[in-house]
Amino acid sequence: MRKLALAGLAVALAACNTDPNKPAYWVDRLTSRSPKQQIEACNQLRKMKDLADAPKIEPLLKSENPKVRLAAADALGDLGDKAAVQPLLDAIDFSVGGGSDPETRTINEANKAIATALGLIGDHKAVPSELKLLRSRDMYVKLAAVGALGRLADPLAVDPLMDIATDDSTEPFIAKQAIVALGAIGDPKAIPAIEKMLFRERQGVSFYPQASFAAFEIGAPAATPLIALLEGKDKATEKWAEDNNIIPEALYAKTAQVLGDVGDPRADKALIERLHYESPSDLKLLVRANAAESLGRLRAKGAAKPIAAMLGEPEANIRDAYGRALVLIGDPSVVPELVKASQSGSWDAREGSIHALSNLAGAKEIPLLQKIIADEPGRWKKECSDAGNSDDDCKAALAKHLQVLKGHLSRLEADKECGESESCWVGKLKDPNGPVRERAAFELGRKGDPKAIPALLAALQDDDLLARFAENAAIGWLVEGSAAGKTQAAAAAARLSQILADDDGKLTYIRIDEDLKRLDARLEKIARG
Repeated sequence: MRKLALAGLAVALAACNTDPNKPAYWVDRLTSRSPKQQIEACNQLRKMKDLADAPKIEPLLKSENPKVRLAAADALGDLGDKAAVQPLLDAIDFSVGGGSDPETRTINEANKAIATALGLIGDHKAVPSELKLLRSRDMYVKLAAVGALGRLADPLAVDPLMDIATDDSTEPFIAKQAIVALGAIGDPKAIPAIEKMLFRERQGVSFYPQASFAAFEIGAPAATPLIALLEGKDKATEKWAEDNNIIPEALYAKTAQVLGDVGDPRADKALIERLHYESPSDLKLLVRANAAESLGRLRAKGAAKPIAAMLGEPEANIRDAYGRALVLIGDPSVVPELVKASQSGSWDAREGSIHALSNLAGAKEIPLLQKIIADEPGRWKKECSDAGNSDDDCKAALAKHLQVLKGHLSRLEADKECGESESCWVGKLKDPNGPVRERAAFELGRKGDPKAIPALLAALQDDDLLARFAENAAIGWLVEGSAAGKTQAAAAAARLSQILADDDGKLTYIRIDEDLKRLDARLEKIARG
């Protein structure tokens, strides 16, 4: 009977090994004499993500075929087995050069896969080898090592990564990834290099997006020198900027913007002072606008009155920035200044102020907005014809204006309906009208009740970019604003990460997702404690 049972078991196991949906089928093919089958087996086991398969893949790292080694490294990296670290380290070929022949390319591709796998596994034992791979003559191997060192977040990598980031001979895309890695490591030692890369351009390439995010990740330590720079106390950096043909307006505008990202309230005073920045260049307005927007992100109550006093600015984009800042600060005492600004200047200038007014004012401003709508045809006809436009073009533009104004009116009508009712505003997050969803998110964020977080997270993947911005801001305020909110940080971060993954490659959302990316990082830090 025992022999029969064993025979039956053997038959059952053999049957399992004929099913390509089971790991056993592919494990058998790891020992095939065919490199093609070995590679396919690695790829399939990688997808199945069964950690028990990792030791069976490791022997392929010794294959003479670099393509097999590459597939094995890819699989082991995704499986994440720390026991694979030493076999992966042993499989690196440090002797290969940077040639373009097929064999050299394939060996370098294997090294690249190993470097990436070691970063994914996350064992610091890999750091010395990753540092050695930074000297590779193959740029893709070097790039993989840079990314892995960022994941490993070892302080030993800071100096070499700073050298790569600031070296003018480094390929710009490698320098960008070195900056990203420095931000991921988060060592304040990297701040001087990151600060300089905020302002540098090389071969027409700006490093500002990567450097600003790196400064954001480092946080308060990065704010300290930036505040000094904005205050005009960092003469060494000002001299460096002058020597490198970086104009003062660029220096202060970017610094102001980054301080809003970092979110350190110590910057309030310096930012308020820069609201009145003066220079012979019209770019002074960019410094003022960035200072205002950062004060909005910081929700600096002391900045509301100074910003509101600047709403007479005729330049539409700048006035629009002031309005957005006031909405984020959320002080209703500035409504009279917004009312005045809503009735002065060009259409573009007025519309930004009306938008801000409708996100901050109450239902009592409905008659004012109704009058603005009624007066718009006559007002626009004169403005449009004075600019030399045809009657047909003016009529087409007017129709768009009236549609926009109705959207602004709908925010005030929603306020009339909901007032102080939080449940009503939660319901408005599902309103078909984007402007109403925007106002609802701001209202819920200002109320400070973290019970609204799930509803805001459900609404966050909003096609209306203005509503999505408001929903994102409100989630940040509510999660970070109380102990009860912080308990929802992990769920909120997971939701944001999923949205960012869904939006990957969608050009429409690139700009707005920068805000989601920063909030995601902040919430993950809170979730980790």
